[in-house]
Amino acid sequence: MEVPETLAHLITINVDFGVLLCLSPSCKRAVSSIGIDGHMRNIHHYKPAIRKQINGFVQDLISQDTRFQCNYTTVQLPADGSIPQLVVPVVGGFSCQECRFLTTNRDNIRKHVNREHLKKRKKDGDIFNCVQLQTWFGNKRERYWVVDESKELELGQQLEQEDQEQEQDRQLEPEPELGQLGRLYNTTAISH
Repeated sequence: MEVPETLAHLITINVDFGVLLCLSPSCKRAVSSIGIDGHMRNIHHYKPAIRKQINGFVQDLISQDTRFQCNYTTVQLPADGSIPQLVVPVVGGFSCQECRFLTTNRDNIRKHVNREHLKKRKKDGDIFNCVQLQTWFGNKRERYWVVDESKELELGQQLEQEDQEQEQDRQLEPEPELGQLGRLYNTTAISH
């Protein structure tokens, strides 16, 4: 299902993970299907007519794919180390070397390592890694995953190379000679 053209500047969907996303420059985050009306009313002050269209689209979407009923606790997260998801911002963060604890706050990672792993007075490089993170939801509902932006670059380069190879293949195909075109034309004309 695609977002109607009249709403495509306001919301989008991530079909792979069943996520509804607000496209407002101040958001660029997931919004639960239950909270979309309140979000559009209270945060962005959209008029009732627009909200009604959004709600209608969301209800149709849920009827076709129940994954879009997710919220910040049930949403599926991409695998750590995957390419960044579109729309959602990439932010700098920290990853514990002992477990999967992820945060954007250096003080939080140090407190975590001290409390959970009893590693006090250790150098930063001995207890956590600097990573790039994404999260579907914000405002104290973050659940992060680690992204690898170099994979995005590699994918872009790979797609560009495939496009170039296809173009080269098209250029290497022999063009039909004038006589062949005539024979093709006459054969086509006769068969009709």
